[in-house]
Amino acid sequence: MATMYCSYEKKMSVKCKFNIFIAAMLLVITSGYVLAQDKPVLADRHKNSGLTCEACHDTNPKQAVEGDKCLGCHENSAAVAKRTINLQPNPHSNHLLDIDCTKCHVGHKAQVNYCQNCHSEMVFEKKKNGSKQAGH
Repeated sequence: MATMYCSYEKKMSVKCKFNIFIAAMLLVITSGYVLAQDKPVLADRHKNSGLTCEACHDTNPKQAVEGDKCLGCHENSAAVAKRTINLQPNPHSNHLLDIDCTKCHVGHKAQVNYCQNCHSEMVFEKKKNGSKQAGH
């Protein structure tokens, strides 16, 4: 007969609570991993476009990439804002004129919504029905 790790008695043992905690943590960790797999990270998207690591990292792949490097391929901030015009608000058309690209675009990790540091409610959504709402 299989050993039961938890019984459903009114008082749970420490071992039972620990097992539930571990199961919950594994669920949280793996669900985040699965959700993150829906959209490849920036480095993978660049690789899938045919770029090599050296395109961003030059000769040292372990060195962090400065945001100015991004504009070598992505023209300038205005051009990037034009490409994301269908997002509301447009994250590339904002009051932080000189923000470094790497504040949001973290090459080998999921993107970060840097705007949420001050605007905790801010979520970027595609505009519906071609409406022309102003970006933040």
